Amino acid sequence: MATSTTKKDGRSHPDNANAGSNANGSQAIAVMRFDDRNRYGVKGIPSSILFGDNSRTWVVNCKRPTKKNCWAKVKIIDSVNRIAELVDILGHVGDYATELNALQLYFHVLPCRYPKTKEPSEDGRQGLSTSTTGDTDGSVEDCTSLKVFSVDDISTLDVDDALSLQTISSSNFTLGIHVANVARKISTTSELFQWAQVRGASAYSGGVQGVAEGDNKSNKSTAASSASVPMLPPKLAHDELSLLQDQPRHALTLWLTVEKDGEGKFQITSKRHSQTLVINRQKTTYEHWNTVTSKEDPYLVECRQIIQALALQSGDTNNPADDVSAEDLVAWTMVQYNAYFG
Repeated sequence: MATSTTKKDGRSHPDNANAGSNANGSQAIAVMRFDDRNRYGVKGIPSSILFGDNSRTWVVNCKRPTKKNCWAKVKIIDSVNRIAELVDILGHVGDYATELNALQLYFHVLPCRYPKTKEPSEDGRQGLSTSTTGDTDGSVEDCTSLKVFSVDDISTLDVDDALSLQTISSSNFTLGIHVANVARKISTTSELFQWAQVRGASAYSGGVQGVAEGDNKSNKSTAASSASVPMLPPKLAHDELSLLQDQPRHALTLWLTVEKDGEGKFQITSKRHSQTLVINRQKTTYEHWNTVTSKEDPYLVECRQIIQALALQSGDTNNPADDVSAEDLVAWTMVQYNAYFG
C-alpha cells in the first residue's frame, strides 16, 4: 500500500512505507473508502483500504458523523487490529473526480506544489532563459516556413511534438519530427530545472482536468480535458513551452530522409538532428488525421500515407494497413525519435 506522511505545512507527502506494516502511532496516510454508516463503538466506521484486502475491515475513528460511501485519507493508528483515524474526506464513491484524486494520491501523483516561476535574470538562473522564442543563432535552423502540424487528443494542452514533410522530388522526402526544446528556455542552473529533475515526468489520466496545488483556479473549469498533472508548472507547460499553433517555438528536430523506390516502397536512407525554430501551422486531432481526405487536405494525407508505409514496412505495427490509426502513426514517430537519441 502506497503511503504518505504529513509534515509541518499540513500537506501529505509520499514516503515508501507500507500502510499494512506501520506500527502504532505511525503518521502514515492511507486512502480508504467508507462502506456504510454502521459504527463500532461511539465513533468507529467500517472501511476498506484502496487496492487492499477487502475481506478484512478497517475501523476508522471519526469525531463527527460522516456520510456513507466516501473516499478519505486516514492515519493508521493500529495496523495489527486495523484501526485508523480520519484525516480528510475526499468525496463520494462513484464521483469521477473524487476517485481520480484518490488514485492520484495512492500513486503519489498529487499533491504537487510547483515552484514559483520568478522573473528571469540575465543568466536565467531564477527561471526561464532570457532568450526570446524568436531568436535564432548559428546553432538553430530557422524552419518557420515549414508546414508543421501537431496531432493530439482534442483535450491536449501541452503540445510537445509535431511533424512536417518536405517533398524534394516525386521520390524523395524529408520527414521532420519536432519536439519542444524545453532545455532552450530553462537554464540547467535554475531552481525550476532542479525541481523538474526530481519530478521526472508528467502524469496523465482521462476524464477531467487535473489541477495541482497552486495552479490558477480558472483552470478547474475545463470540464472535458484530460486529467494531466504536468511535470512543469501548467502556465509554462501549456503555454510558453508548448508548440502552440501560430507561435514560434524552439524544437529539437529529427530529420528522416525518405526515398521511394521503383516498386513504390518507402525507406529511410539517412537521419540527422538539429535545433530548430518552428511554427505549428495546424493543431489537429487524431480523429481528424484518421479521417481527412486528399480533397480536404492533401498535405496531411500524404504525410499520413508515407508514415503508415514506413511503419508497416519496418514491422513496428502488427495492424493491417487499413487499421493503422493516427495514434499508431504518432507513436511510431516517437519510437524513431527516442531510438535515435537513445
